Amino acid sequence: MESFLAVNCSCTSVGRRCGCYQYKVYIESYHKVTGSIPVESEKVFKIDTLKTFLFAFKMNYLKLYQEFASYECNLLTTEQELQEQINNELKNRGLTIHHAKVRILAQCGHEHVCVVTNFLQRRTAIMCKNCRVQNIKITMKDLSSNENFHETEYNGYREIKCVLEQFYQVERTKEGCRADFMIRPRDSSRNEWIGAQLKVTTKMSFKMYTFRRLSKAYDDLLIFCYCLEDNKLWILPYFDIKNLKAISIYQSTLNITSIW
Repeated sequence: MESFLAVNCSCTSVGRRCGCYQYKVYIESYHKVTGSIPVESEKVFKIDTLKTFLFAFKMNYLKLYQEFASYECNLLTTEQELQEQINNELKNRGLTIHHAKVRILAQCGHEHVCVVTNFLQRRTAIMCKNCRVQNIKITMKDLSSNENFHETEYNGYREIKCVLEQFYQVERTKEGCRADFMIRPRDSSRNEWIGAQLKVTTKMSFKMYTFRRLSKAYDDLLIFCYCLEDNKLWILPYFDIKNLKAISIYQSTLNITSIW
């Protein structure tokens, strides 16, 4: 099946929306329902041959209902409504059930209208338009947040390292380690290090410094809390804050374990 669908288009059209692509999608649906591929299949297809395959695959209301149900969507348009649409609107234009507009209850729990062929090809109708847009916004916000977070953390590490290197050897750990970096006395050659988890904030907000993302277990590590704008650093044993998900240090308590 994989090799069947991965063949190159035989027409001269450019892009995935050419006629050959659409017919291949229909054949994929044929395979999903029947479990087989028409015996006339060839490695390179002509549109006329693909049309034959398309007509061999007869979509009906029950199969369409099952197709939506397999993606946790409910087809709300009745069989009578669908047939009336086909008879009154589609047949005159040479179109089929694949081009019908149907009402569905999407995965998100909202009702909306979609074109059957769009659902079969791209599955975009699994969620309503508003929920799709909202999900895209959340995804983009998360990507932006993660990118800014890693950049902020790296800038904090670079500044702290410049200070610590006067007294310690400083090594960055690999991605995935509980410790972000580790230190040992500058004149030591023993393989004994102190692990440190780094939390960085860009500036004071509402007269306090806030450090988040403490939900993981950092047993036996030191927690370095650093503010980029004010060059303030607090070093806290994890044991003292192990039940906290965030740390807020108020302006009136700036003497908390500050090293400068």
